[in-house]
Amino acid sequence: AHALRIGVAKLVFLASGYAGIALLSRFLTTEEFGSYSVVMGVAALINMILINGTLQTVSRFVAAHPEQAGAVRRRAFAYQALFVSVVAGGMLLSADGVAALL
Repeated sequence: AHALRIGVAKLVFLASGYAGIALLSRFLTTEEFGSYSVVMGVAALINMILINGTLQTVSRFVAAHPEQAGAVRRRAFAYQALFVSVVAGGMLLSADGVAALL
């Protein structure tokens, strides 16, 4: 049942992502949609690194010490919140410079 819920959630996520792209392509100019695509590509890459890195790290430590799973998860969330804050701040501070390059 848990796997089914995760599968349905992933399908909804994918469908809403494609619907968003289809709608945006109708409302934005070609140039605006291109800029959106570049920005979302960079954001997706950063998100993938953060999420996959956290999942692999947490899995490794939980597998090594299953009795500490709760503490490992809480520590991972705290580290991730700190790291994401730094990355988001860096993105905000560099946005004008990156936009000028594009």
